[in-house]
Amino acid sequence: TYVNRDVDDTTTKVKELFVGGRHNHMVNSWFQLHASGGLSIFMIDTNVDLSYANMRSDSDTAYAPYAQVGTNLFITKNLSVGASYKYNFLDDSADIFTTNPELSGGLAFLTVGWSF
Repeated sequence: TYVNRDVDDTTTKVKELFVGGRHNHMVNSWFQLHASGGLSIFMIDTNVDLSYANMRSDSDTAYAPYAQVGTNLFITKNLSVGASYKYNFLDDSADIFTTNPELSGGLAFLTVGWSF
């Protein structure tokens, strides 16, 4: 229910755990492509400090498949830098995400890696 009243403070924490498989393809000795897929588990905790009532808290969990692609450039035999793009396939029934933060969709990120 939407209430048009003042809120003193709101905090939302999202934790994500994802498990899956990954395939690496070395194009040459310094350039690598990779693709992965699996299951993401999102845990969200929200606390709202209402100026007109006691603090309210809520938490929930959502599950979604994901797909990820990326590249790595090997600077040395062990050190690499790269870029990846991950897409979470959350459906509309994951109602914990009807407000911010919106986690359905894509996320691009840069990586630094060390191979053993």
